[in-house]
Amino acid sequence: MPDTDHTPLNHKLEAALAAYLISVRSDAGLGTTQIVASFDDVTLQTPRIVVSCDAMSPRTIDLPGVMDCAVEIVYHSQRDTTIAAHKTAAAKLTSWLHDLAAVQTALSAADGLHCYHVQFTGLRFESAADDGTHQTLHGLQITAQGASV
Repeated sequence: MPDTDHTPLNHKLEAALAAYLISVRSDAGLGTTQIVASFDDVTLQTPRIVVSCDAMSPRTIDLPGVMDCAVEIVYHSQRDTTIAAHKTAAAKLTSWLHDLAAVQTALSAADGLHCYHVQFTGLRFESAADDGTHQTLHGLQITAQGASV
């Protein structure tokens, strides 16, 4: 039977990463931090983590459907949080994202998704964003493919 799943690959990645982070939220010490994919239609709260995949490119012509995906995971602290407290909370998230084998396993277990490689590409702190929170941006490069192509 042909594959009938038409969910875009970036949505699959975002949902799978958000599900992974939700599954480790307690162990990571992130308490009640809201974790959402960028396409979720929800009212945003703080603190929160937003997962987005807005850039994809074909890996190679020899591997149809395999894409290199740039993923950004942004941690927003509560308003009026000190920079030190924000960085402490963001470091907890960073340590879970640095476990690339666990991230790849979680993505590979997601329905309709094949994950071939995960690489941590960067970390950037921004103080006092537009909404009054601090932000830490985590970058991942993920090589993945939707279900059957």
